[in-house]
Amino acid sequence: VVSAQLQARGAPAAALASAVKLANTDTVAVVAGQQAGLFGGPLFTLLKALTTVRLARRVSSEHNVTAVPVFWVHGEDHDLDELSRCGTLTSDLELRTVTVQHESTSNQPASEIQLPDSIADVISDLRELLPETEFTNDLFEQLASIYRPGVGMVEAFSRWMDALLGPHGLIVFD
Repeated sequence: VVSAQLQARGAPAAALASAVKLANTDTVAVVAGQQAGLFGGPLFTLLKALTTVRLARRVSSEHNVTAVPVFWVHGEDHDLDELSRCGTLTSDLELRTVTVQHESTSNQPASEIQLPDSIADVISDLRELLPETEFTNDLFEQLASIYRPGVGMVEAFSRWMDALLGPHGLIVFD
């Protein structure tokens, strides 16, 4: 199931290799997780995922075992207001929030929510808030290729995590 999800999303080779290792009964999984927030959600989501990668490496090294990092995506979360927002600091260090509006009911889980056509405008709004760097163009091209109209919120989040940390062996699992 894990390998099938990774393959369906086109996850990086390092993540697929971790999934192969995970199938071995001697492999240890270092697991963290979070709900599928817009553009990765709060910064602590990324920090949890990074910690999982680092801890798996440490466990492998210190205990001479194969350990792989796994990040579980809570696709059944129902807090759609929280999942639909992304806070960021502007170049003036002001906290701003971008929000994607979608047609849903409060009893729908995140896994049933698809990104609306307005997601392109939300990405543009985010770009306007952030300072320009040498990474800006690549970052926003990648965001626009992942967060597209009709793509599920959970799928987009998972693909974004694949792009960010899949090259480091992170298995993203819904």
